[in-house]
Amino acid sequence: MQMAGPTSQRRVLVVEDDASIRELLRLHLDLAGFAIDEAGEGRSALERARATPFDLVLLDVMLPGLDGVSICRALRNGGPSVLIRFLRQLRCLFLGKMCAA
Repeated sequence: MQMAGPTSQRRVLVVEDDASIRELLRLHLDLAGFAIDEAGEGRSALERARATPFDLVLLDVMLPGLDGVSICRALRNGGPSVLIRFLRQLRCLFLGKMCAA
């Protein structure tokens, strides 16, 4: 997988149907210097991921239209090479750190 060069912004696709979570992720990623694209449902997320090269896809599992696992499979089978991280994993990590604090 080829990542964006040091002078270009890394592109992230945030796929989450909950607008408040999507907004929170967008704010943090923007502050970290990432170029962000968003999708609130599965079919449009898959279309965007196929049309635009992303360095990372943050993907919810339960989505309207097309679930996250199906999107992941579609991208792995003939789509562009991209790092995919499921949001459920990130939420668990975040909540674990919040509880430990």
